[in-house]
Amino acid sequence: MKGTKIFHNNFTHYKCFILCIIFLFLIQSCKENQTTEFGNIFSGITNTDENGNILSSDSDDWKNDYNWEYNGIYLSQKDSIEVFPPPQSQTDVYPSNFYVYPAYPNPVSSGCNIEFGLPTFCEVFIIIINQSNNIIAKLMLRYTSGVHVIRFDGSSLNNDTYRCIYRFEDKLTGEYGIFNGHGDIQIVK
Repeated sequence: MKGTKIFHNNFTHYKCFILCIIFLFLIQSCKENQTTEFGNIFSGITNTDENGNILSSDSDDWKNDYNWEYNGIYLSQKDSIEVFPPPQSQTDVYPSNFYVYPAYPNPVSSGCNIEFGLPTFCEVFIIIINQSNNIIAKLMLRYTSGVHVIRFDGSSLNNDTYRCIYRFEDKLTGEYGIFNGHGDIQIVK
């Protein structure tokens, strides 16, 4: 009888030990697959040179994404802060559609350019977030039709990858609707 009790106690300890190992494995597995509320968003960048030439691309970056949502990051006029210098604009060039070029240069040690084209008068929202989804910079302005380039100064930021979220809303006619998406910018000093 005594041997059965020892076996039972050892088996109980063994079961507890196995359950603890499984639990620790599950916790570690969850941490490895952890994503932000935007999904696994900081997976890569589109590498560009100082002239905007694409050296290598990330298929998830700098494209219109009809299904992509802000997931809780919104701007209103009162939230807008001017952290970008005034844009360089060519309002004598009239794009037939919305477009955004990848930030250049990227990766960057200080500042990069973000170029976009608007076919009509639009509200432009640009937000830069870090990997913790904290807003680093934001801009909300109205722009006329044309080609615009804004400069983002990342010189005060740590080495990391940041997400540029953009949204253009046709407020004049509604004909062009909404264009939104995102791209990643890597700061390397």
